[in-house]
Formats: sequence, structure tokens, C-alpha cells
Amino acid sequence: MSWRTETMLRDLDPDTEFEVSCRMCGKHRYEWAGDLVKLGRLGGFYIDQVQRDLRCFDRKCDGPVRICVMHDKLEEGFVAGMP
Repeated sequence: MSWRTETMLRDLDPDTEFEVSCRMCGKHRYEWAGDLVKLGRLGGFYIDQVQRDLRCFDRKCDGPVRICVMHDKLEEGFVAGMP
């Protein structure tokens, strides 16, 4: 189990920023939890399900992506319950 399988997208603060990186071509973009929830169907998903559902934004690639939580513009894993 990891934070991705235990955390629902709608449980996060809407201002939570994610770096979405393509595993195929390496391009990346930034998404916010609030914007992804507004898409409707993603709000009830766990983070690992959101990661599987999102694809690369480059039409030529359309590869799978990896999601990382950004904190002060630095990547880090989300650790729930740790002080």
C-alpha cells in the first residue's frame, strides 16, 4: 500500500499541485487537484487510478504518466499522518 492507493483526489486540498510527467516522451505539465476534481469523473478516484486515467498531453505520444505531489516547487512523496 502507498499514499497513491489510500488517498482520494477529492480528499486533497484543491490547491495541491501535481507534476504530471510522461513515462514515454518525458514531457511534463502541472495540474491542480481542484481542476482535476472539476472534471467530474476523477473526483472519486484514488491517486493511482487518476494516474492510470491521465495520458500525455502530446497527441503524438499519448503515453502513460507519473504523478508527483509538488511542495514549494519541489517534488516529494506524500506521507499521511507524519508530523
